[in-house]
Amino acid sequence: MDNGFRKVPQAQPLRGIVPFGGFCISNLLAMKWKIDMNRILFVVFLVLFVTFCVTSPVLAGKGISYYNEGFSAQGKGNYDEAIKFYTLAIESGDISSQYLLFSYFGRGVCRTSKGDYDKSLADWNVAIELNPKEANAFFYRGFCWGKKKQYDRAIVDFNRAIELYPAHAMAFFYRGLIWGDKEDYDRAIADGTKTIELNPNFAPAYVLLAMVLFKKGEYNKVMLNSTKAIELNPNFAPAYCALAWLFSACPDSKYRNGMKAVELAKKAVELTEASFTLCPLAAAYAEVGRFQDAIKTQERAIKKFNEENNAKDLAEAEEQLASYRAGKPWREK
Repeated sequence: MDNGFRKVPQAQPLRGIVPFGGFCISNLLAMKWKIDMNRILFVVFLVLFVTFCVTSPVLAGKGISYYNEGFSAQGKGNYDEAIKFYTLAIESGDISSQYLLFSYFGRGVCRTSKGDYDKSLADWNVAIELNPKEANAFFYRGFCWGKKKQYDRAIVDFNRAIELYPAHAMAFFYRGLIWGDKEDYDRAIADGTKTIELNPNFAPAYVLLAMVLFKKGEYNKVMLNSTKAIELNPNFAPAYCALAWLFSACPDSKYRNGMKAVELAKKAVELTEASFTLCPLAAAYAEVGRFQDAIKTQERAIKKFNEENNAKDLAEAEEQLASYRAGKPWREK
């Protein structure tokens, strides 16, 4: 990847992903997966830093000292301390343009990790001004726009990241999530497929495909992709959710299997108790006729939706609850 930095590794989530909020297929896509942005950028910084040090003269001064302190704190996950030192490095006025860029990168990812997307966006804007050919800067800015639900702006940045680095799997993946939210399922499938082509062991991409294919009625492919995701990552709750939803709420009775759905959904809740895992469990209970359990579980899910301020998915969750109270299992429309 020759974009002004040599040997820049592609950004990769090390512990899951974070969707932007929408793209809800029956509450399943309101997932709160986590991406450890600090660890991603720490790897990026490590390669950049070592490469730069090998090819550059030894530098000294307060600015470099502040940068090193920030880099060290970031690697330990101490974001506030890292932000403090990166800011001192930026304001010192005695660091090279390369280290200035590294400092904005570091501060931007720490702010992103803290959920301070407005300040993070300001850092990515400066980083892009300093090096407009750095694909990862566009990727992370797009990620922040996505978290702010500014999806059109996110798509522009993901597009640019892909233009600069056509093998940027995560840019394809997150863009695919947005296409799904926009109900542009063909584009979502195309981006999910490309993600898998670039990173065939990335389980979330298979779940993305499963959820989009569910909306298109391609249920056999939903089963195949969900099963593959579980095979790749047995501790990835959304994969169990996708399969449990198929077995409990599929309009085609050929694919429904209530007992298996309960087993899968329970596993998902064991891994992560959240709105997106509780809804499939409630649907599974309803499918096997355990409506009181379905009602109690769905009420827990609705409480989670309220805590998450997820009004978009709350309405459908309440429809599902009304169905269970009426003694009817849920069928995806």
